[in-house]
Amino acid sequence: MSGKAGVAAAVAAAPVALVLGMGLGTASGTSNETVDPACLGTTGSGWKAGHGEVLDAAQARNAGVIYQVSVQLKLPARAAVIAIATSMQEDRLRNSTKPSNRDSLGLFQQRPSQGWGTPEQVTDPTYASKAFYGRLVKIPNWQTMPLTQAAQAVQKSGHPDAYAQWEQVATRLVTALRQKAASCSPASGSELGKAILAQATKWIGLPYQYGGGDQRGPSAGQNSLGTGERGFDCSGLTVYAVYKATGGKVLLPRTSQLQFQDRRFKHIPYNQLQVGDLVFWPGSNGTAAAPGHVGIYAGSGRFFNAPSTGSKLRFDSMAPGTNRYRTFIAGVRITT
Repeated sequence: MSGKAGVAAAVAAAPVALVLGMGLGTASGTSNETVDPACLGTTGSGWKAGHGEVLDAAQARNAGVIYQVSVQLKLPARAAVIAIATSMQEDRLRNSTKPSNRDSLGLFQQRPSQGWGTPEQVTDPTYASKAFYGRLVKIPNWQTMPLTQAAQAVQKSGHPDAYAQWEQVATRLVTALRQKAASCSPASGSELGKAILAQATKWIGLPYQYGGGDQRGPSAGQNSLGTGERGFDCSGLTVYAVYKATGGKVLLPRTSQLQFQDRRFKHIPYNQLQVGDLVFWPGSNGTAAAPGHVGIYAGSGRFFNAPSTGSKLRFDSMAPGTNRYRTFIAGVRITT
């Protein structure tokens, strides 16, 4: 396969405000924009996909990432069907980190030499999915054309008719993933709390950048890896999410220590946490009175955060029994 358009431009051009509903051909997987990967689990593992293929747990998890990204971009479920079928054909829903067919890599066999991104980027399932959708949505009438034509318009494959053979299993997978997401009981939380989480999770997969990000969005920061990519550190992410969710009414202090100590807001114990509460830990350079790490509670013992240099924005567990549970200090509930 090959491609020519710049990934960043394609993703930025993606229309992400499509109407949500429940029909498989027209709706996103769920109206909740923050589908937790822990909820989706390994949905589809053990399934017979046809042509002698039986999905394993890794393939199922990759399908969940592809689906999750479609939800976050507010794309119709048809987009996830096309993407999963494409990945099945290109690399059997596996994330290849060793090049094949020249420099093809990742879930979609995207080629860095053809403008899809760096090898590190195209082997990141979240980035690769966003890149695929960014090009898909630029194709006129992609939602109504045959799947193989839509996939071929993105991939430029030497075997343009091969994608169709995976449409049935891709449709089954998306249906199962939607049902699984809908069955998750959302944690309690205010509309503001849910908005704070949604503003943060739209950046899932973005690199951690020490000193990166503020109320205006991600920035290059001072990442010791020297990549120069835009990103957030933990407190830069919370500054942005709260500022955007409150329509600019609440601008948090820039550091996790000062956010925790901000007297405008109430401290919340673990058993009273709600979606959107800020959650704090001592981290590597802080204390219980001046925490060094902050995230955003996502419900069901999970939180969303920018973890550390070399990592990417993601969900993590703070459930009982984990180190995050044992070292948790307190939450902070944002109010306007």
